[in-house]
Amino acid sequence: MLQPKVMEVVPLADYKLSLTFETGEIKVFDVKPYISGDWFGQLMDVEYFNSVHVTERTIEWAGGQDIAPHELYDLSEPFSNDSWETIKSSRRKDLIERGRKNGRVLHVSEAFKQYPVENEDHKST
Repeated sequence: MLQPKVMEVVPLADYKLSLTFETGEIKVFDVKPYISGDWFGQLMDVEYFNSVHVTERTIEWAGGQDIAPHELYDLSEPFSNDSWETIKSSRRKDLIERGRKNGRVLHVSEAFKQYPVENEDHKST
């Protein structure tokens, strides 16, 4: 049985991926169990890990590493509010890091304005 096609992939913190499938489902896939050896071990480099992109039916990294569509679909977890917080945290970190690389110091508060935390303990201003 064919699994739904991956339409979008977003790399997250802690070697996870947000996957949007053609069905409209959004799931989170943990890549950590795959990261070992010479070939998949390259994914430990966060910049390399973030090179992930969608191919015809699955995802792939710059060096050709890929994961079977049935594994992406069957072994991923449904998207949750915790997943959204992970994405926002990952995007805040990415914004700050890109600012540094581009010679611009991005204050943490700027990143939080774009991706605010929505829980009682960490309200953004």
